[in-house]
Amino acid sequence: FRMEKPSGEDVDYSKVRSREARRADPLVQTALDIQRYLNIPSVQPAPLDIGSTDANVAVGMGIPGIAIGGPYYERQHALDEVAEESSIIPGTKMLILLAVSLAELAD
Repeated sequence: FRMEKPSGEDVDYSKVRSREARRADPLVQTALDIQRYLNIPSVQPAPLDIGSTDANVAVGMGIPGIAIGGPYYERQHALDEVAEESSIIPGTKMLILLAVSLAELAD
C-alpha cells in the first residue's frame, strides 16, 4: 500500500520481498548465527517475520530489516514492565557482535 507523508511525498510499502528471500538475507542469517553462537534461546522455533517492530517500514519497502537485542521483558509497555536481568548482557553482546559482523560484511 502507499502512504502520503505530511510533506506530500508518497512512501511505497508494496516492495516487500517473499518470506524465503527475507529469511535468506545475509542480515537475518548473520543475526541468527550470532544468536546461536551466544546460545541465546529463541522464543520461537523459526525467525519471525510477523508482528509489529521497528523493522516493519524497511521490510515493507523491500529493505532488509531486523528487530533484535536487548533484554527479555514481561508486561511490555505497561507501568509495571520488567526486564529479565540475566538477558541484558547476552542481548548487548549480540548487538555488538552484529555491528562488528556487518561492518566486516560491508568491507
